[in-house]
Amino acid sequence: ESIEGDVAFGQSHVEHNQAINGLYMFANCYNLKSVDNLYNYEWPGISLSTGAHMFEDCQNLKSIGFPILMEGGSCESMFENCINLEKVAVIDFGGGNRSMQSMFAQCYSLQEVNILNTQAVTNMSSAFKMHDRGPAYGLCNSLLKLPVFPTDAVTDVSNMFAYNFFADGALAMYQ
Repeated sequence: ESIEGDVAFGQSHVEHNQAINGLYMFANCYNLKSVDNLYNYEWPGISLSTGAHMFEDCQNLKSIGFPILMEGGSCESMFENCINLEKVAVIDFGGGNRSMQSMFAQCYSLQEVNILNTQAVTNMSSAFKMHDRGPAYGLCNSLLKLPVFPTDAVTDVSNMFAYNFFADGALAMYQ
């Protein structure tokens, strides 16, 4: 149900500051509900060389409680179809060139994600896209709070917020 402590990637497995490949790491873990306190206080987050499809289809996942530092690669479909995901603590892109394509697609319950250092991200297509068949397939049932983040290098924002049928809320950008 949840992962806590130094379970999968403790100090004995991955060196401090070493980026790991997160490709499909937890994909299709249907019973995973949260990933919190994964690292001790000396190593408060995870560095990824790629995060593509990392949590894709984890339909019961509700929260990621540790910072994710992207050091390269893509975040394509990282949380796609995590229909119960409510909060992601921090995703720091570190200023490198990456894709956010479909990163939070079909995340109907998403309420808050702190996105940092997107200056070099070039692709944000379908990043927050919901299902194209309308509200019957998923209704954004909460206010989505996002920080204002730079989009200077973005060349593709097609369908970024497509088919977002907000029920009781809307999109709020804050500084």
